[in-house]
Amino acid sequence: MDRSYQNKKVSVLMGIYNCADTLPEAIESVLNQTHRNLELILCDDGSSDNTYEIAREYAEKDSRIVLLKNEENITLGPTLNRCLSAATGDYCARMDGDDLSAPDRFEKQVRFLEEHPEYDVVGTYMQIYGTDKVRTIPQYPEIDFLAQSNPCCHASIVMRTAVYKELGGYSTDPKLARIEDVDFFWRFYLTGHKAANILEPLYIVRENPYTYRRRKARFSLNVSRYLMKRCKEAHLSKHDYIYCFKPVLAAVIPKRLMIAYHLKKDSQR
Repeated sequence: MDRSYQNKKVSVLMGIYNCADTLPEAIESVLNQTHRNLELILCDDGSSDNTYEIAREYAEKDSRIVLLKNEENITLGPTLNRCLSAATGDYCARMDGDDLSAPDRFEKQVRFLEEHPEYDVVGTYMQIYGTDKVRTIPQYPEIDFLAQSNPCCHASIVMRTAVYKELGGYSTDPKLARIEDVDFFWRFYLTGHKAANILEPLYIVRENPYTYRRRKARFSLNVSRYLMKRCKEAHLSKHDYIYCFKPVLAAVIPKRLMIAYHLKKDSQR
């Protein structure tokens, strides 16, 4: 069997912010991958706890770690762009500082992309930390799926570095803060690229449904407007426009009902 894919270098982009409690486990899940040719690019986004100190301790012990630091908090998109600018790998992987990767995650994703040159990014299923619940996603999402959701679970992706940089990374427009991943995937598809997913839970996410309490109606309206604009650009059907109102509905429905809905949805997976 051809195992030349093992020589391909993976640059792991990880923006870190106030995640001192979970960061060691996240870092170790990257360093202990079966795919050994990798670099872990950590960028601290102005943490107020000892996140940076923990990252520095790991960087001093493992030469595969590149450590960057923002002097102030500049949000996730620009932080990931700093990581991307330092990437030297054939592929770039995403990872968050409070999540985990299965040991063979990068090996399977790199092999998929090497064997399927028609795809430029591959994601995976996500397992909810501490449970047997799994967040699923279509294997080969088409552009119309973006009206409903991202085509890949963002933090689970591995992408060809040349394509990541061709797209210019993430938007730094303040209006797109918190939906930089949504904007990124739309630009990815609108420029003719294709995504796929490995139907295995190779990424373990720490998820809290109570974050819905923090969502603002104005923000949700902006998301809906953005989705409608992109659906128009992609010439999607009017049926797809219905999904554009999902963020607004999520904002106006009482939060206790939204929390109950997501808890029930996860329990059924």
